Amino acid sequence: MDKPILINLEPFENSKEEYIKVISKINNSLVEQAEETVKKIKSNKINQRIYLIIILLMLTCFASVLIISYFSDKDLKEQIDIEKQKNRYLINRQNQFFKEYPDVQELYEKWNENI
Repeated sequence: MDKPILINLEPFENSKEEYIKVISKINNSLVEQAEETVKKIKSNKINQRIYLIIILLMLTCFASVLIISYFSDKDLKEQIDIEKQKNRYLINRQNQFFKEYPDVQELYEKWNENI
């Protein structure tokens, strides 16, 4: 209650009708306050549920971003490894060719110097 209501509790001084009116006013104000409190509690529960849903959505989005980034990094690492293997193979092949044909290596080095 916002303001206390003073009641003269001596029923002998007041008539029965006035006493009932005062009591009914008090009762109505208490009922209104109880209804307002219930509405506030319900709205708070709804707000809490909405906040929980929003937080859960944000967490799932964050988790999905982490999962996607993990797998995309994994794919990228696999691609880099494949490229490294190809480059190693080409370098080994070139070195093997130079071992078999040393004259070609000299020509290749001269050609690289001119570029």
